[in-house]
Amino acid sequence: MIINESFIRDFLRLLVWFPLRWSAAYQPVSLSLLVFKVMGDLQYLFARTKRQSLIQIMGKHLKGEYSERELKSLVRGFFRQHMLNTLFPFIVPKLDQAFLDDRVEIQGRENIDRALAEGHGCILIQGHVGIVQFPLYYLNALGYNLGQIFYRHTQGLSWVGQKVQLRYRERMEQRLNVRLFAVDGFQRPVMKWLQDNNVLMLNGDGIGGREFVGRYEPLTFLDEQTLFPLGPYNLALKIGSPLLPTQVAFDGTRFRITILPALRTSETGQAALFDLARKFSFFLETRILEQPDTWHFWDSFQPGLLIQECFMKHQTGP
Repeated sequence: MIINESFIRDFLRLLVWFPLRWSAAYQPVSLSLLVFKVMGDLQYLFARTKRQSLIQIMGKHLKGEYSERELKSLVRGFFRQHMLNTLFPFIVPKLDQAFLDDRVEIQGRENIDRALAEGHGCILIQGHVGIVQFPLYYLNALGYNLGQIFYRHTQGLSWVGQKVQLRYRERMEQRLNVRLFAVDGFQRPVMKWLQDNNVLMLNGDGIGGREFVGRYEPLTFLDEQTLFPLGPYNLALKIGSPLLPTQVAFDGTRFRITILPALRTSETGQAALFDLARKFSFFLETRILEQPDTWHFWDSFQPGLLIQECFMKHQTGP
């Protein structure tokens, strides 16, 4: 979600990162999840301009007939998903083995093991759908050596955002037994991680908002020429690492992680990059159409951002 800075947002950040984060450490996980959803409902009620914009964007691009009431429900779900994804790290320390055994179902774990048996590591590629880091937490608990390529949004962030939100999020991430690689950093350590036959998780739909890192190319997605990064496919082809589409779903009580068989291509060179990217974009589009409110980038899905228009002025990096 695109965030606009303001004094009110900074005040809410302080409430979230102190009283709310502290309370999440002591109250039941189910109560914390309920609080996060209520916060999403409040954001839906007060963010009138963004709410109306999202109703228009979803109504235009979703395939199928949705009434005004149904679109409003999807947008409410979008705000709830934003809060669940943003605040979920607060309850990660409470996700013990008993919770994971009782609340998590995984399908396709054998695809990871089959990929690792090839000896070139494997890449779990997903879109910004659902609670995107949950597979990272769960697979780490299963004993896999996990790495993640991430991007930290700092452009235009307020002083409170930098000194409170970023600072405390970094502290929380450092407690995870996960190797983190910056998407805009030196990539040789990422290649070494895969060559050592480890698991890498990354997102295949970019970083969202107004920022682009690396090479992006337009692909047909939801009937629009949409910008997708080619970096994941270049990395996979260079190392020989299988690309496994991954998704996570949460029904309010249970989590379901699905890991599909590796994407394959018979093409070579640039054609191979585009072939793999198209196959992932089809996987992502199918997933979004099944549960539209779980995609984080609806507010970026407009001309000049994810939809190709004036692209060259946005592109940064190699």
